[in-house]
Amino acid sequence: MKLFIQTSFFLLLGVSLPIIAGAGENLDPDFGNNGQLTTEFSIYDDQAFAITVQPDGKILVAGHSDNGSDTDIAVARYLSDGSPDKSFNYNGQATVAVGSGNDNGLALTVQEDGKILVAGTTDNGDDLDVAVIRLQSDGLPDMSFDEDGQVVIPLQDSNDRAQSVLLQKDGKIILAGSSEGQDNTQIFLARLNSDGSLDKNFASNGLVTSSKADGDISDEAALSAALQDDGHILLAGFSTTGEISRAALFSFLENGQIDENFGDNGISVSGKDEENSLFYDVKILEDGQIRAAGATLADSYRSVLLAGFTSDGSAEQTFGTQGVVQTDLGVDTVAYSLAIGKDGSIYLAGSSTKNQDSDFALIHYSATGHALDADPATEIEEEEEEEVSINVSSLVVRDTISGAQEYTLTDFAENNDVARAIYIQEDGTILLAGSAENGKDSDFAVLRYSPEQLAKIRQSGGIFTPQGKYISTTMPSKITRNSAASGGYIQQHTRDIPTANVTQRGVCYGITPAPGLKEFSDLDSSSTSSTTTTDSTTSTTDITGTTDTNSITNTADLNPFKVNLVREGCTIDGDGDGEFRSDLLNLTPDTTYFIRAYAVLSNATSSSDSSTATASDTEASTLVDGTVIYGNELTFKTKDACFIATAAYGDINKHQVTILRQFRDRFLKSSSIGKSLINIYYDISPPLADTISESSTLQQITRGLLVPATVLSYLALHPLSALLLLSGILVMATLFQAISSYRPSTGCPLKTTQGFTLIELLVVLVIIGILAGYVGPRIMGHPEEAKRTMAAAQISALETAIESYKLDNGVYPSTEQGLQALIEAPSVGKLPTKWRKGGYMKKGKVPKDPWGNEYIYLSPGTHTDFDIISYGADNESGGEEADRDINNWEIE
Repeated sequence: MKLFIQTSFFLLLGVSLPIIAGAGENLDPDFGNNGQLTTEFSIYDDQAFAITVQPDGKILVAGHSDNGSDTDIAVARYLSDGSPDKSFNYNGQATVAVGSGNDNGLALTVQEDGKILVAGTTDNGDDLDVAVIRLQSDGLPDMSFDEDGQVVIPLQDSNDRAQSVLLQKDGKIILAGSSEGQDNTQIFLARLNSDGSLDKNFASNGLVTSSKADGDISDEAALSAALQDDGHILLAGFSTTGEISRAALFSFLENGQIDENFGDNGISVSGKDEENSLFYDVKILEDGQIRAAGATLADSYRSVLLAGFTSDGSAEQTFGTQGVVQTDLGVDTVAYSLAIGKDGSIYLAGSSTKNQDSDFALIHYSATGHALDADPATEIEEEEEEEVSINVSSLVVRDTISGAQEYTLTDFAENNDVARAIYIQEDGTILLAGSAENGKDSDFAVLRYSPEQLAKIRQSGGIFTPQGKYISTTMPSKITRNSAASGGYIQQHTRDIPTANVTQRGVCYGITPAPGLKEFSDLDSSSTSSTTTTDSTTSTTDITGTTDTNSITNTADLNPFKVNLVREGCTIDGDGDGEFRSDLLNLTPDTTYFIRAYAVLSNATSSSDSSTATASDTEASTLVDGTVIYGNELTFKTKDACFIATAAYGDINKHQVTILRQFRDRFLKSSSIGKSLINIYYDISPPLADTISESSTLQQITRGLLVPATVLSYLALHPLSALLLLSGILVMATLFQAISSYRPSTGCPLKTTQGFTLIELLVVLVIIGILAGYVGPRIMGHPEEAKRTMAAAQISALETAIESYKLDNGVYPSTEQGLQALIEAPSVGKLPTKWRKGGYMKKGKVPKDPWGNEYIYLSPGTHTDFDIISYGADNESGGEEADRDINNWEIE
């Protein structure tokens, strides 16, 4: 049982087990970077656990940030478009160290006066204590809160956590969580006055450390909390009796005493008697009904648990099946947070994985836990069987243990991503917050889903089809201006349905939703290539990326600079179950594509329309060949097409390229002439860009040629700068005219016939210099400074690891052993006597410098006991400016 408790907290605090398959996104393009953003507080791990939105629309996210020695509570605030709010602690980020150990922010709320409360934990060196901080609306500590902006509640010999923070109507603060001692785990519940002091009128001196609801309960914990209209405090978590932990709700009166009229003496449990389960979140509806979400822990994986209760703790019989909806997708799935939409429908945020890669998961249920409304075009006749339906992309599959839902999976960067919190804004947009790994560390991660997109694409997870197949579409990756990689995954689902053979598989894609194979019926199933179709050209592209033009309907378009732009098509990528890859080439730049995996089946269940077919385990199946099934539909957008500029500067994020793109978006796209110019540019630019990118000389020449266009674009985007520059030019012209007519007169050598003096000339030149200093840096930017700063931080981290190695083993790693000795026990040279299990580096790997080169390590060093060197941007010893070496003996 102790293992269950520790595992539950371990999962909740950010280290996720491998979770389900599939990926997808229906994101809001007006938020962050195409609907998603990541925030890095440091070069180490940053993880978010809570999110809320202020009345002014600004978004707050809280969690923790690792500074290299411990973790601090971290808070970020964003504007409504996802950009950092610079009015919040000057840069949109705030970190707070409560003690000298690890601190973590797990819950977040905003007071009516705009002050921000974050609750969580702090490590005192012996165990964990509950910690609460309060920030002013500008992100600075609120010193009126317990005199230093922090409150720590220490309990002896226990690990205490605040998982939830709530505000009563009178301004008092409720904290809920758990207290894990040597022998058992108990509920933690406390109430603070608005100044941070414990409210002595609440329970026992302001604290509750046990529900005392049932004498047979050995362990209990609160993982979330909510306030009822009557002031009662509702906690959600688990209770353990014997060897089984069950998802549980606890209710307390406003004075901190257990509410014996709720459930069974203050507690109400859910889930199966023989399975471990728990609630991670709870919400109260306007009519007082309760919804709680979490997970059931089976032997090999978790499944989503959603339950409905009445206000008195009884099971809501009209919700799901006798108050419970359990969604078992046959793979590990978990929900950490819950939100209720305006229409009463339920959204869960959590995590899912495939091939050791967990993704953000957004799961959508109807208000009653029954099937979501099907698309009118694919209406399903009701069956007589009393079974719960699972609605996936207008496809209804009967399953006695799976609830009706849609779900969307989103992958940030092909690493582990976990959603911990959800918030639905007034306009219906949905925010998810959590963490995303980038291959080096983890960062705050936030997604925003557009309700329009969610309504258009009803399902973005893998699909369980009536033919007994599970089919999912792989998240598009390697997206360029005219290509992308995707694919799919197909497997036989465990059902009593005859096995269907996959005779052809691939992906269909297009610029309109629901691309299908029926539009490309001439595809040859024996082909091993990917076939695509456009309005004027049919191209066959094999997996190696070569293109063969089969036919061109308009020979007038035979322009040597013309690119065949594919707007829709399907690929053929072999047959059989399993995972496959598809390469999509010659795509249109700056265009949104819809994509979904497909499979052609033989001996498949008969259906007049596979997208609306239904089947039951008990139904007899008619088998026919040629049925087509589709996976979840995803979207991706090809990269923008400032081709020549990007090739010249080598990076689309360069400041100069950004200026040109902004000019295009603001001025050219708003007129028909501008759009025509953009189309011409799209046609002729790619081949020129390829040539430019292969020659550093051509890159330099092109940069020079682009300077006038960049300057003019910048001035068009910044009228004030243009006005100042124009004024300077006029002054210079006047001066030039005056100087050209200069006539020195006897006795007054510094005056002209026009009355200008040398002093006046110098003043004007200073003004011009100021203008140049104002405009120039904004155009050129300083991207290398950030890389040099990161290199210095990485070297400092390596120094710390090397010193730890010496403390354990008495010597530094030798030059021969190198930095690899920090992650693998050396097998050459002087072997370490006490090499630390797990090594000395986080993530188990030695970082490369920001330019992608290995750090040079010498021991003994020529300057210190050991030398660590990065050769900078040019990867050569010496150099100046960005090429100058960075080393450990010169870092302060």
